[in-house]
Amino acid sequence: MLVTKEDIASFLKAKRTEMKLSGSEVCKKLDSLYGIQLSPKTLWGYENGVSRPDANVFVVLCKIYEVSDPVAEIQQLPSMPVKKVQLSPREELLINYFRRASQEKQDAVLLLLEPSEKDGTSSLVG
Repeated sequence: MLVTKEDIASFLKAKRTEMKLSGSEVCKKLDSLYGIQLSPKTLWGYENGVSRPDANVFVVLCKIYEVSDPVAEIQQLPSMPVKKVQLSPREELLINYFRRASQEKQDAVLLLLEPSEKDGTSSLVG
């Protein structure tokens, strides 16, 4: 079986969710335990198929997620149907603003919108 970028993305997102870790927490562990500096935006990109981690980062993420045989676990993931999403004009505008923003501003937006650990909502919602 050929492992695709989408397979790796689904696997990484599923494992982080199973471990009940936020993207920021994973990035902090990467830095404090392994000296790997990664932004939550980059991790988001890995989990959404925008990019792939290099081999070293992938192996370390597997350690953090307590996965000893990632290939076997990826092969067991259910295949995800591709669903085309229609964006509203407002969503398209937000995406365009985000893409043009500096790295610092993008990181701030991701941090602001990341679900809170206590109630699963973003920090924008009560």
